[in-house]
Amino acid sequence: MANSTASPKVNNVLVSLTQKFDTALDYLDRAWAEHFEQEMSLVGTDAIEVARAFVKLRHLKDRTEAVAKAISIAYEQIKTTTLPEAFDMAGVPSVNLEEGFRVTVSHKLYASIKKDMKEAALEWLRANDLGDLISPTVNASTLSAVAKTMGEENRELDPELFSVAIVPNTSVTPVKRGAK
Repeated sequence: MANSTASPKVNNVLVSLTQKFDTALDYLDRAWAEHFEQEMSLVGTDAIEVARAFVKLRHLKDRTEAVAKAISIAYEQIKTTTLPEAFDMAGVPSVNLEEGFRVTVSHKLYASIKKDMKEAALEWLRANDLGDLISPTVNASTLSAVAKTMGEENRELDPELFSVAIVPNTSVTPVKRGAK
C-alpha cells in the first residue's frame, strides 16, 4: 500500500486552499447572479461607465487567469512527475481514497517526427513498409501505436528521425464508497 504520510503538510494546505477557493467561488457565483448581471443592464451606453466596467472585468479576468495558471502548473507537476514517482516508489499502479476516488498512474507511449526531419522520416517509413501511415501528414496517434507495436517486436522507429517517449498519465476516477 502507498505511504499515506508522505506529505501531510502539503495535503493540509491543499485542503485548506480548496475549502477557501470553493467558498470564494460560491460567493462569486452568488454575487454575479445577484448583482453583476443586473448592473450590466444598467450600464447602458455611457462610455465612461462601460469603460470602468470593462477595466474591472479585465482585472477579474487577469487575476483569475493568474491563479488558474499557477494551479495548472502545480497540477501538471504532480500529475506527470510527483505522483508517478511516488507510485513507483510505493510499487502501486493505483490507490483508492476514502474521499471516493481512485487515482491511477499509467504510461502511454508517444511518437512524433523530429523537427526538420519530415522528408527523411517519410522516406524511412516507406522503406520500412510503413508507408500506409503517410497521408498529407502522419497521424501522431497512428505513429504512436506503430511505435508501441514495434517496441513489442524489439524494433524501433529510427531515433535520428523520430521522437519517442513514454509519458505517465494520471487519472482520477470516482469509486463507490467502501471500495478498496
